[in-house]
Amino acid sequence: MKILSKKNPIDIFSEASKILNEAVVHTLGPKGTNTAVVDGNGMYQIINDGKAIIEKLTSLEPDIAPALETLKQASFETNRKAGDRNYFNYCNNECFTTRC
Repeated sequence: MKILSKKNPIDIFSEASKILNEAVVHTLGPKGTNTAVVDGNGMYQIINDGKAIIEKLTSLEPDIAPALETLKQASFETNRKAGDRNYFNYCNNECFTTRC
């Protein structure tokens, strides 16, 4: 069995959740603000949608990256199931808005 990290898994997920929280906390609520996101090419993009920010979020630390990906998948599934009831679904390469 290969040990991937000597860090405690709880500490790893705690750090990943802090990264996720800090990335989207300013976009929440009616007074949410825009966030500047830098991609791998150094290009800036202004985003005010938490889901779009989470999609672009990565960690350079190899210990935290898997935990961050797990939390990202959990947030996508939560948004899909409960969301704000006004989100985009992609089906057969067509984009349409659904209201549940």
